[in-house]
Amino acid sequence: MLDGRYHRSPTTQVDDANKTMLGARQKAWLKRELKASTAPFKIMAIGGGWSAAENEDGGDSWGVFLTERNEIFDFIRDEGIEGVVCISGDSHMGELNCIPWSSRGGYDIYDLCSSPLAQMPASKNTRQAPEVRVRDTWTRSVNVGLLQFDLTGDTPRLTYTLHDVMGEPVWEPLELTPDDLRNGVRTWDRKADPKEVERLERFRAGKGYYGFDPPEGWPNHPYYDGSSR
Repeated sequence: MLDGRYHRSPTTQVDDANKTMLGARQKAWLKRELKASTAPFKIMAIGGGWSAAENEDGGDSWGVFLTERNEIFDFIRDEGIEGVVCISGDSHMGELNCIPWSSRGGYDIYDLCSSPLAQMPASKNTRQAPEVRVRDTWTRSVNVGLLQFDLTGDTPRLTYTLHDVMGEPVWEPLELTPDDLRNGVRTWDRKADPKEVERLERFRAGKGYYGFDPPEGWPNHPYYDGSSR
């Protein structure tokens, strides 16, 4: 459980090695405890999303503290720490995203974001683009995330789900095992919904994430630009 507020640098500060969300003492504690843990799954929890989605003016999640976030993910890779997954909130919509650290020699790190619990969602935030969306955003109602651990068999399992105001699951569950969360293993493209993979390919090709291509002459229109959904 991380405090992402008390020690943080101003969000407008240049994002380099001097900018911190956690502060030196808390970050040292986090690294020490991650390295010491023998649990099959290690949950890093913080208030703001772990993806790069909110990397824009006014953002205050890890999206504007990417240097420090990447330092932590590189530490997990370099120390061979397995089984790390993330949970977060504050995006005003339900999300299940992935940071594909397998492309950097690590493994893919998943982030379940349950938000909001006590007010209506803000669908305007769907314009933000994380590295990978594993499931489509949920903006129809308040929501709550559920992590289920099954440690009874030979292979421990963690299941991520998101539930709506009536308690019903809104997506197909995401199931992870320790074998998914170790260096050199790539999982995001087979764990993500095929529709989200297709949308990501469109987006990377410079087209609209949801199929609405940027009109000619409108490269900076807020509904069609590089952060558009």
